[in-house]
Amino acid sequence: MSEIVRTFGALVVLAKAVRIPDCDPALLDRDIAERIGGDWNFASAVQWLTGSKARAVVDGLTDKGTFAGLHKEDMLTLLDLAQTACQAATGDAGDLLAKLRYPLDKTAA
Repeated sequence: MSEIVRTFGALVVLAKAVRIPDCDPALLDRDIAERIGGDWNFASAVQWLTGSKARAVVDGLTDKGTFAGLHKEDMLTLLDLAQTACQAATGDAGDLLAKLRYPLDKTAA
């Protein structure tokens, strides 16, 4: 699986998780598995987005164009959000989702 496929698949599902307030972590896991592969889940995909390979994929894009409705600026914002959430999350996918939705809220479950 290429780094581009991993990065874009993870970005699309992360955007979905952020946009849909009551998104079920199990559905996100299934979506990631379909897009990237069966051994991936939502948490591992978000962690992938914190790495240098995912950043290089997005940095290498032109400023024009979109993928799944996401502009390069949107993708960079999602990479930063993934970094913040992964640093703050201490538990399962539910905790990670809470940190993604409320990255500045120290009390988010």
